[in-house]
Amino acid sequence: KVFAGVWRGMDVALKTVVVPGGAAAAAAVAGGGAGVGQGGGEGQGAGATKKRAAGLHTLERVIQEAAICTSLSHPNIVATYHFDIKPMTAKEDPAQQHAQSLSVQHGEGSSATTDYKLYLVQELCYMSLEQAMDKGVLGDPAADARQYAELLWILADVAAGLRFLHAKGIVHGDLKPDNVL
Repeated sequence: KVFAGVWRGMDVALKTVVVPGGAAAAAAVAGGGAGVGQGGGEGQGAGATKKRAAGLHTLERVIQEAAICTSLSHPNIVATYHFDIKPMTAKEDPAQQHAQSLSVQHGEGSSATTDYKLYLVQELCYMSLEQAMDKGVLGDPAADARQYAELLWILADVAAGLRFLHAKGIVHGDLKPDNVL
């Protein structure tokens, strides 16, 4: 989900993404507990260990990608100003509905973190290339030379952004009109 907001006096987009985690991922982020490769308790087989490892790998990858995004600065790359990740917990006690910041509780009667929510504060963009094409903003480039030139400028901007990323050893991985802002 994406919301418009204000951050440090700037109009921004707040993007939220749910990230599957699991108890091992939560413990790793919190800095303790049973991580991958450590004892996971009795009765847990290889399947449970692989699932914990997959959750940890996904969470680590998402955090790494968010951190990389905050370090990038280029006119053809959407700026990421800040990110945060918080656990999403299934609370058994309705009195404990307040947010907990990266804390994990284990044991009987406690809540176990299953997923995380990633918050990205990014440069506010008003329309994707896909939305512009759907709304006819670009018109018919084949019939109008000005529209054709505009489309070439957009494609040149996309290429410049990709060139910047590739020079840093980064592959976008999901380039499509809906992700061109």
